[in-house]
Amino acid sequence: MLSPPSRLGLPPTKLPSTPSSTISTKSSPSMTISPPSPSPSQSNSSVSSATTTTSSPILSSSIGQTTTPGSATHTTFVTIFHILSCTNLKTLVLDFRNSLCKHVFHHQVNFRNILIVDYTIASKPKNVFGRMRFIGLDLDSFAYHVLLDAFVEKNYLSTFDVIVRQIRHWKVKRKRDLYRQRSVWMRKEVVVVASTTLAAVVVGALIRRWKRWKEQQLRQTKHIIRKFARECATPVTKLWQVADDLVSNMKLSLASSNETSTLNMIISNVTSLPQGDEEGFFYGVNLQGTHLWMLCARLGGKNKPISALQREEISIPDVVLAGTSEEITDYVATEIAKFVSAHPEIEDSAPAKKKKLGFALSYPVDEVMPFTATTFQRKSANNPVRKGMVKDLNRALTSHGMKMHVSSLVDETIGGLAGGRYYNRESVAAITLGMSTNAAYVEPTEEVASDLTQSPNSSELVISMEWGNFTSPHLPLTSFDASVDAESSNPGSGIFEKLISGMYLGEVVRQVLLKLARETALFGSSVPPKLMTPYMLRSPDIAAMHQDTSEEREIVSEKLGEVFEISSCSPMAREVVAEVCDIVTERGARLAGAGIVGIIKKLGRIENRKSVVTVEGGLYEHYRIFRNYLHSSVWEMLGNDLSDNVVVEHSHGGSGTGALFLAAAHTHAHRADS
Repeated sequence: MLSPPSRLGLPPTKLPSTPSSTISTKSSPSMTISPPSPSPSQSNSSVSSATTTTSSPILSSSIGQTTTPGSATHTTFVTIFHILSCTNLKTLVLDFRNSLCKHVFHHQVNFRNILIVDYTIASKPKNVFGRMRFIGLDLDSFAYHVLLDAFVEKNYLSTFDVIVRQIRHWKVKRKRDLYRQRSVWMRKEVVVVASTTLAAVVVGALIRRWKRWKEQQLRQTKHIIRKFARECATPVTKLWQVADDLVSNMKLSLASSNETSTLNMIISNVTSLPQGDEEGFFYGVNLQGTHLWMLCARLGGKNKPISALQREEISIPDVVLAGTSEEITDYVATEIAKFVSAHPEIEDSAPAKKKKLGFALSYPVDEVMPFTATTFQRKSANNPVRKGMVKDLNRALTSHGMKMHVSSLVDETIGGLAGGRYYNRESVAAITLGMSTNAAYVEPTEEVASDLTQSPNSSELVISMEWGNFTSPHLPLTSFDASVDAESSNPGSGIFEKLISGMYLGEVVRQVLLKLARETALFGSSVPPKLMTPYMLRSPDIAAMHQDTSEEREIVSEKLGEVFEISSCSPMAREVVAEVCDIVTERGARLAGAGIVGIIKKLGRIENRKSVVTVEGGLYEHYRIFRNYLHSSVWEMLGNDLSDNVVVEHSHGGSGTGALFLAAAHTHAHRADS
């Protein structure tokens, strides 16, 4: 802040008392100076008679406040600085100007103050204008008026004209620049609008094209699904046609050993089934492919469940399977001896030497054990090959110190029939629905040709139908089934099995999904490589996807990623997968139901007798929707009046326990004979 004149040692000065002018010297911050408009002579007179004593407070007051537009006039500043100029205080005024310049960018400092100070004290307005333009500052309209007034007062008329022309030129140039800038903006806006419009048109076209492609994809997908569902349809009329064809094939096969039929009806050498009163501790063996299941349990007689059940699974080594039949039977006998030693009989009064060992085979055991193949190729199980197998097993058991002996080798479905008969005398048939399938039932002896019977004194025979080979012109076959059959290990045979068994249900589903992936891009633009690999999809996988009740079909997505490495698929694709599983499963289950009705019809028990059919196998046990479709097909075929005559139920004791019931039946029959 500048010092007042008195502190600088200036002589006191006295302002004249002019009637027409009043100068307020109050020290209030709101002090205003209202100078007159004197003539040049008056002004000079006033200046010459001024004193610093009076001017110092005026200067201090002026410096101590911030001048804003409209708070002081041009004449006021002229008067003040004329006084200062005439009293030789230019240095003080310049200090004041420099102080203002330091704060030129402060929001409360107005550049016009610096301008007025400059031109007033220096009487050179041209200099301040040049300085101002040099530092890049401009004036507002008020400051320009002050500057031009100064030029006129100092008689710089030529400069005045130059500035006015420049101002006009600037205005014209400014208008032109604004017009040019506005034109550029407009052109940019036009370009932007045009580009945006073009982009919108292109994007819209792409979206419409994509929508048309998706609609076409959806139409093609629906077309394939509808056609497949139509070809797989199993209305009641078709089911009865299949059942009737099954009955005809059964009759034809049992008419004579020379008759050929699609059914390889094997008459078992099982001469007795459980009566339901068998008691004791028994052992059983179930040979399932390359696995050996050994079981033991206690039977308590009528209306009592199995107790103390023990199971053990053993995988047969490849080196053993590659050996001779004697080597395999010796290995089996060794494992049986180990199992019996680990699970001894529990308080059983029956002599061990009179006990029989139940032994069941799970088809298709011949695929891994060639020596058993012939056991499934003859209508009678009483053949030299099967008898030789029983003899080899018993010899091996004896060599290992075993007192139990095998009376016969039977299919595991017959074991299921034995279990059903143990709990219910009305049990007449058993079905296996797992990876493979088969059916067994009890046939009156008089219905079988004499050259096929081996026990003429028995009133009924146990027959393994091997119904997987059944075929009929009424079976709902599709092009996908033809592909599955052609790529299988036994083309042209096992047609019924390829429609209803767990081994092939997943493969049919895979074939359909592969066609959809190729023709409708169901899983994206490229076909997943693993989708082209046969038998990748198993029946437990399709059961999990089919029974997925989540809103977004999360399990379907999870299984597709797990089996086929499909990382992502649309909700529509998941629904399609579930629908394909449903079509294939419904067809297989309903055909199995038609087969059950066909067996009951062959026995003549539909209208007048109650019949119980036991079903075992993972497909029936764990696939709830498959099981429901099977039951509903039987009900639809028989109607309300007759459906109660056929009871379909799950096997007792679980898979493989049929060998135990056979052991109990054979043991009790042996005791009776003794």
